[in-house]
Amino acid sequence: MLGSLIVGSAVALLILSVLLIARSKRAKRVHLLARDSFYNDYSPSEFEHATAELFHRMGYKTKVTAGAGDKGLDVILSKNNDKFGVQCKRYQKHNKIGPNIIREFSGALEGAGLDKGFFNTTSDYTDAAKEAAKNSSFQIELLSGEKLGEIKNRVKDRVNTGLIPKQWWRVMSKWQKGILIVLFFVCVIMIVSSVTYAIVSVVGINSI
Repeated sequence: MLGSLIVGSAVALLILSVLLIARSKRAKRVHLLARDSFYNDYSPSEFEHATAELFHRMGYKTKVTAGAGDKGLDVILSKNNDKFGVQCKRYQKHNKIGPNIIREFSGALEGAGLDKGFFNTTSDYTDAAKEAAKNSSFQIELLSGEKLGEIKNRVKDRVNTGLIPKQWWRVMSKWQKGILIVLFFVCVIMIVSSVTYAIVSVVGINSI
């Protein structure tokens, strides 16, 4: 009986793992589509405004700077008495941001008298660029195209990241989902354990 319960628990955990992996892949696919949209559907200037809109939806006050006079900062953010500088680079997804660009961004923050900033790109960052941001005397957060896609989908509620991609699951409260998951586990364990025990019993009887 104990062995049957262990098998039932293992099967329930396996099903839950499959659902979690499927959710992760579903979300990643949608985030990548949003990333591609930033590059394909926007000009560099439009990407700056789209970025400002995302931060606005996250509670920041935003100001898009005036093109050639931006001194390396495309957007200025403010929130809770803090100010942030933002630089936006609309690059193809395989053209990664290197460390020199991050160092230039640090200089732009210094020139604007800011010590915090966000660097946004439709592509990604090299390891050296990540290291440059980490070692900078300024607080710099790097947002890749995929991360921006994730933010866009989240603030606009465009992706269902629930365990089950169904509308009835989305409208359920957390405690309802918790109860349903527990009941699912109990049912799977009971069914699989019963079947396993029956099979083992029959095999055992036949072997006598």
